[in-house]
Amino acid sequence: MVDDGADVGWVPQPDTRGTFDILCSCLFTIFICCWTIVHPNIAIPRTSTIQRLLDKTICLLIAAFAPEVVVFISWSDYTFARQLATRYAAEPRVCGKWTKTHSFFAGMGGFTMASSSNANDSNWENGWLSPDTILTLVKDGLLDAKDLPQKAAIEDKGKADTLVKAVAILQALWLLAQCIGRAVQHLPITTIEIATLAYIPCALLISIFWWDKPMDVNQPIPLRILPTPVELRGMFDDEPTASKPNLANPISVSTYSYQKYPLARASADAVLSVLNHINIWGLLTVFFCLLFGGLHCLAWNFHFPTSIERLLWRICSVVVSVAIPGAWLTSTVVSSVLKRLFPSIWYDHVRAESYFVQSTGRLNVRDWLAFHRVIHAFGLVLYVLARTYLIAEMFSSLRSQPAGAYVTVEWTNFWPHG
Repeated sequence: MVDDGADVGWVPQPDTRGTFDILCSCLFTIFICCWTIVHPNIAIPRTSTIQRLLDKTICLLIAAFAPEVVVFISWSDYTFARQLATRYAAEPRVCGKWTKTHSFFAGMGGFTMASSSNANDSNWENGWLSPDTILTLVKDGLLDAKDLPQKAAIEDKGKADTLVKAVAILQALWLLAQCIGRAVQHLPITTIEIATLAYIPCALLISIFWWDKPMDVNQPIPLRILPTPVELRGMFDDEPTASKPNLANPISVSTYSYQKYPLARASADAVLSVLNHINIWGLLTVFFCLLFGGLHCLAWNFHFPTSIERLLWRICSVVVSVAIPGAWLTSTVVSSVLKRLFPSIWYDHVRAESYFVQSTGRLNVRDWLAFHRVIHAFGLVLYVLARTYLIAEMFSSLRSQPAGAYVTVEWTNFWPHG
């Protein structure tokens, strides 16, 4: 019974928390982490505000459902930007004006073609300039490197909010402190808290990879080309269009005969070649993807409403841990082995008569690649099913939790007492 007439001083927080408190804290952490790491590309011209919002929402849902996929995308973008910056640095005409920020901006559709009469006119249909096209224009003297925007001008077009990022960092640190504090004081941790905790390392690595990538850019920057756009229409007709520029050099078929190498020796060399060329960032990405699923394994012996749910959580945690890294490593190794063993056939595998010989007989390369894709599709289905269960279970398990899960951490116990 509370005496309304009594005066009170400092009132401590209650030593319990509710289910709604846990849900709000975890959902806000997931949302703020995903919001700060999503860097969508520039929308095509005449895209409505609703469509852009829908695109951003789809990106957020992908980041929430499969953050390790965004890790791979950000690593791919980072590798692309670093390689592109190296190529531009080797061009004397650029004179150090091209940075990784320029590479990211070009890769996300940031540069368009403007006529010489109006540098602000970027409405020419199909006027997006790929990074390779820009480099070609600079080499041919059709684009003055002095007209390239400064790094600060590109960064100014981004809408990265420092305050929002600071809130995301503080919220992530608070959740981490809560989990550590509960573990130290032997208080139960809910599965939704563990699942939310798994987003933090992924968000950290994505932020590192996309550190130089502008965020939420609405309009590209037009570059003034010396000839008119009409005159340039035929210059790059043979250049394939793609969602991302291809950094690879023109394919050159190797002239040496692969038949003079023993199959076993060539296979070993191919595998070692792949492993030697996986850089530290690639290995770090694989590690963080393993970590995302591995953190779910921390709930291996947690309380679950039923034993079946606990078993399914364990299985799905392992599947999520190994699915994407396993698919990536398999694709990298197998593709490189085929390229090293059968270079001419690999680059010409679209022809129906392309065959290579193994000890078991003749096998069509396209059949092998089709089998390869089937394996990847099977792994993807397993991942989607496992991830769907983990998301559903982290909410469903709240229907039955030990009483200790709602006891708050006694932070004063961590302070030394006199």
